[in-house]
Formats: sequence, structure tokens, C-alpha cells
Amino acid sequence: METPRFFKDGVLSSEDTKGILEAHMRDIAECIFAGHDVVVKFRDEYPDDYLQFSRTTRAGIVHDAMVARAAEVFDGKRDVVVREGLGSKVIIFSDQVALRFKKLSANLEPRNAATRQQQEFGQHTLWPDWSNVTAGYRLDATGEAILDVQIVCWYCGERLWNIELPYKGEDFLGAGHVPVVESSGPRVRVKHPRLDKTGTEEK
Repeated sequence: METPRFFKDGVLSSEDTKGILEAHMRDIAECIFAGHDVVVKFRDEYPDDYLQFSRTTRAGIVHDAMVARAAEVFDGKRDVVVREGLGSKVIIFSDQVALRFKKLSANLEPRNAATRQQQEFGQHTLWPDWSNVTAGYRLDATGEAILDVQIVCWYCGERLWNIELPYKGEDFLGAGHVPVVESSGPRVRVKHPRLDKTGTEEK
């Protein structure tokens, strides 16, 4: 096995990260479109109620649906582990990359409250055993459709790199990837160990 080419302070380079995630990129993109599809379906079925939702509320619904879909898609896959703890849920690939799902800003920053946990993720100290990266989506000018999907790595406020995934929503229509996720709020069923605040597996 080749020695990883670290980009900065133990953070994997885009080339190494892409090599680790290459076989999973379609599934990662599908989870993102599945999450957004929940809000689209709700908008189409309940337009009046949809108008009462703030952008933050919509993003929260999409996030929960992305994470729920990811727990289903990646559960049991070889060299992939769904981990829950420390106030977040991540997918661990090849014991090297910890990936989370988020809405992204125009300059690819994760759109979330600046909590201590979010800051630690950006510093690669929340999950220090792995390179911490974010898979997410940007919306177009209308705020209703996905512009693109990206995997991005931030370090202490600096964007080190990003990888644009070559997929659109129509890539998953009729291909067995169309998500079956209820807009009432899917439950995440994670079969892997939970961690306590120290990162130790709970008994």
C-alpha cells in the first residue's frame, strides 16, 4: 500500500482522498440528491406549508434525509463504517477519511452554526484519527435546485481542496437509486457502535 501524500498537518491530499472515495462517489452523490428530493416532494405536495419553511428549516430537513440515506446505503459495505457520536454522524472510509454531509455556501463553506463541534471538525480535531471532509451541495440562484455536489476539505478556515462530483439529479432517475424517503422525517438506523464524549465506545 502506497504511503498517503499528506497535504497539511496530517490531512490527506485531494488525490489520496479521491483514490479512497472513487468507488463510492456515485453513492455519496445519490445520498445528497435523495436528501434534497425530500424537500422537493414536500414542496410539490404541500406548496402552502412549504412557503412557511425558512431556508434553515429546509436545509435541516435535507441534512437529516441525507444522513438517513447514507446510513442505509453504506451500512455493511466493505471498508466503510457509519459512526455516531460527539454530536455528529460520519461515514468512515478505509479507516482514513471521515465524511459528513452539509449544505454548502457559494464559496463551499459548510452552512451550519459556528458551534464548538463544527469548529473542531474544521480543525480536524473532532475525529482526529481520520481526515475530516464534507460532502455537500450548492443551490442555484433560485434556491430550489442543486447547482452542484462537492467534496471539500477545510482546515482552520482555509479551503485546502475540493472535488466536484460529476452527477446531476437526472442521473439517478429510473436507475434504482431514486430514494424512498418519507418527508415526515426518516429515522436513522445505525448498527455501529455509539461513542461517548471522549470518543470511547459505549458499553
